[in-house]
Amino acid sequence: MRNGMGMVAGLVVGVFLLGCDSGEGTDPATTNPHGVGVANCDALLTGAEAAVILGGPIVKITPRDTGHILSCTYDREVPAGELFAPEIRISAFTTDGFAVAYHTTVPAYYDALDVRTDASIKTTLTGIGTKAMYQLNPRKLSMYKGDVYADIICRPHGIPVVDTSVAAFEGAKAVGVQVAAKL
Repeated sequence: MRNGMGMVAGLVVGVFLLGCDSGEGTDPATTNPHGVGVANCDALLTGAEAAVILGGPIVKITPRDTGHILSCTYDREVPAGELFAPEIRISAFTTDGFAVAYHTTVPAYYDALDVRTDASIKTTLTGIGTKAMYQLNPRKLSMYKGDVYADIICRPHGIPVVDTSVAAFEGAKAVGVQVAAKL
């Protein structure tokens, strides 16, 4: 299971966004076969909400569904004089979808991540879902509420690797609050 969690951590580090759906009244042909319970990106963070957090219009929302993790990237327009677009990335899954591939639950996955993450590189956050932490390496917010887990990266300066700014931390927290409020 450790290798499976490592694989997920690698997948999730790219962090993108999801949407939640009860599954009632959905067309089986368009419903995730793994029971992820994630419908679309806009259900948890709209383009307008992302624009407020990033300080400019969102020009592209890119979803990616692996069958058990839905990832979404929100790209803002590239500011004048900059090389890269500011972005938000969120990856999310539920126990139903995750258990198919990795045989664990959302709370157990979060707790294992919390134990593995050195206290010197994480900040436990309150008021964002059931549990949340911000990891200084790789600069992401990891959270869950109920049965939905999400990793969130905010790059308000369009830095292509790791944004170490306070704005990145505050942006990830703002996204976490939005996501948790909709779960």
